[in-house]
Amino acid sequence: MNFTGLLNYPSELLLSFTGVAVFLPISALVGIIISWKLSIQFSNSKLKSKVYGKHCLVTGASQGLGKQVAIELVKAGAHVTIIARGKKDPITRSSTLEGVVKDLAKFKLFPDQIVDYLAVDLTKYEMVLKMAKTLILKGHQPEWVICSAGSATPGFMADQLPKKALDGSFAMGDHEWMMHSNYFTAVNVVSAIMQSAKDKSDPKDQSMKISGFSESAATYLPKKIVFVGSVMSTLSMIGCSGYTGSKFAIRGFAEGLRQELLPLNVDVSMFLPGNIDTEGFATENLTKPAITAQIEGASVPESPESTAKALLAGILSKRFYITNDLLGELARTSVNGGCPRPNLLMESVAAPLLTIIFTVWSYVSDNDVRAHFKKQ
Repeated sequence: MNFTGLLNYPSELLLSFTGVAVFLPISALVGIIISWKLSIQFSNSKLKSKVYGKHCLVTGASQGLGKQVAIELVKAGAHVTIIARGKKDPITRSSTLEGVVKDLAKFKLFPDQIVDYLAVDLTKYEMVLKMAKTLILKGHQPEWVICSAGSATPGFMADQLPKKALDGSFAMGDHEWMMHSNYFTAVNVVSAIMQSAKDKSDPKDQSMKISGFSESAATYLPKKIVFVGSVMSTLSMIGCSGYTGSKFAIRGFAEGLRQELLPLNVDVSMFLPGNIDTEGFATENLTKPAITAQIEGASVPESPESTAKALLAGILSKRFYITNDLLGELARTSVNGGCPRPNLLMESVAAPLLTIIFTVWSYVSDNDVRAHFKKQ
């Protein structure tokens, strides 16, 4: 075949190649969005087929997303134990978690369905280990573990430094607290469950250890572990260095743990939600700098119910990274790292376009920051 005649039409060739170069990434991006939308379509019947009669552990479930996830699991017939620090009612002296359990119990499908709570400070490993052993003793060994505990205190780092006490010691600063609240709560839960599994294993078991577990110990591990991060696990901005630092940490932990537990058939997922309309989000806005809010834009936060359903649908779709809004999915696609991609071909083709999108975002936000402080 003779192609030399095509060289007589260089402008037509350039136009054709340009059209293909633009059309393919855009088409791929549309395909990614459609696939993502399908992956977060929630089905109670599908969830029920996976969790009915099984025990699920949800941390940070006293309010917000964690509580709503627990509700959806109870609706699907799962036995649910919620874990949170909880507070004592000043009059009755009962735990506020008792009220949460009463709310969850309204959705029980059968009389013997277990809905329980344990009041635990998840930042303290000794308490978490005791909790994990209590669950096994009660026969409530969890098959699903969803780590949803966490908090956010936006602000400039210079305003969040450790404070010096009168005795010369330093109190914990906001950055350190967010590492404890967002990262170590999840690490402590997984560590305690692993330790309990090893303690419960047959001491005579001489089978080959896989990722540190004997065959008998592995039977006490959950089938699914889910970490709740944030879109801010993939990118950061002014006023969020402490929060994103802790959320990047949990993302790295989840990626490593996914591969570590892979040969033991334990599925690990990482949820990257955007803003959620919860009590925590309202508190977060109290300290959020104006420039941070400006860069975030006037997006409407998602409801806890829609976010919980997106999370659970993503788990059932067997995605490692789960997102519930468009920015989150685009950011996830850009920083997927060494984890499985749900759409390898489309994501590869869309990569140049996503690079341009986030480069423009970085340029615009940098200019916004400069302009903001020039006004002052």
